[in-house]
Amino acid sequence: MMFSSAQVQIAADRGNERRILGRSVGLGDRHAAREMAALLSTMDQGHGGGRARTAVVRYLTTEVAGYLNGTFADDGVRRGIRSVTTVHTRATAYLAATA
Repeated sequence: MMFSSAQVQIAADRGNERRILGRSVGLGDRHAAREMAALLSTMDQGHGGGRARTAVVRYLTTEVAGYLNGTFADDGVRRGIRSVTTVHTRATAYLAATA
């Protein structure tokens, strides 16, 4: 399945609208961040890093940053969010180097 850069940008925008510092971060947030990582990876593979880079950076600096500033439901969620943050950070670095 291919996603347009507009679809990815809309998903990142929704994350920005929902971001509230100090919010409760749960298992659903962890799953959403992992799914977004997969979606952005698919976009990169299908269209090249230049198209996905802006969306990756925006998602990392809005939604993922909001998760890190939140209150975690449990230690597993905290570890999962930190793990997926690493995935998004590496993707950002990779896309910057290859675009």
